[in-house]
Amino acid sequence: AIANCIFDSTVLDVLPKIYVDEKQIDKNIELYNKLLIYFPQKITYYKVLAELYPKKHRYEQAAQMYKKITELSTGYVKDALDGCERLCRLAPEKIVIREILIDLCFRYFKPVLGVKYMKEILELDSTKTEEVIKKYKEALSLYPDSYDILLALADAMARQDRYTEAVDSLRKVFE
Repeated sequence: AIANCIFDSTVLDVLPKIYVDEKQIDKNIELYNKLLIYFPQKITYYKVLAELYPKKHRYEQAAQMYKKITELSTGYVKDALDGCERLCRLAPEKIVIREILIDLCFRYFKPVLGVKYMKEILELDSTKTEEVIKKYKEALSLYPDSYDILLALADAMARQDRYTEAVDSLRKVFE
């Protein structure tokens, strides 16, 4: 039915349940991705995919679904943050998930949490220091008086031996 672009509501209700009952996660993922082609604003489909992808260890794709959900409706920010935090626990080495979390945190007024995830990125991969510094500077444009961001920026700059800039950042903390 889906292959022939027939979107009968009964089929759409029953088919995913059949796939779940038969543990056919790949078919369910394929079904919901096809449905998104025709119904790209349907938040429920993104939510289902965000729950299905981790079952196949596709954590980064699940995080992308959470990001898309918040782009469609800011009412799901907490769910997206919780979902991405769960993904971080399942796949602690995945930096992309933290990058999505950082974006969500800064966009939706959680700068302290965003700093936490940027620090984790630096712990996982010290070669990302320059990218993290750039993100801190972008975050400061949104939160210019955030001591947490200024302190973290100073620390990241010191890691790069950019001591003058680190001191400037610290000076702003004490002004």
